[in-house]
Amino acid sequence: MEPFLGTWNLVESDNFEAFLEQVGVPKDKIIAAGGSQPRKIVIEKTAVGFKFSSLNGVQDVVIEFQLDKEFEIGPFKNTVSIGDGKMIQTQSGVKPTRIERWVEGNKMIASGECEGVKYKQVYERA
Repeated sequence: MEPFLGTWNLVESDNFEAFLEQVGVPKDKIIAAGGSQPRKIVIEKTAVGFKFSSLNGVQDVVIEFQLDKEFEIGPFKNTVSIGDGKMIQTQSGVKPTRIERWVEGNKMIASGECEGVKYKQVYERA
């Protein structure tokens, strides 16, 4: 997890709102939250695991988790693991979803898929 720790600013996003709709987030909530684009991600190590903050200034989401242990976010059951240099988040409970994040130089790339709808975001280390 060490390469992922720190603050990351969004520099590029493709198809994220369509992905959120496919996951099941109502369109009115996406609009009310300013598109729900996380403008900044902060990943920190805690005493018992990790803290992941997805910040957009309107509807911020903060989760705490331990690697390879299931946790819940609303109706979703999540697991975060590390494999082949990637942070892999799988979600179940509503629609199966997989999100992969990896670091290339000073960039973190996030790529997700739900029922064939894919998104990609690129963040730069702050």
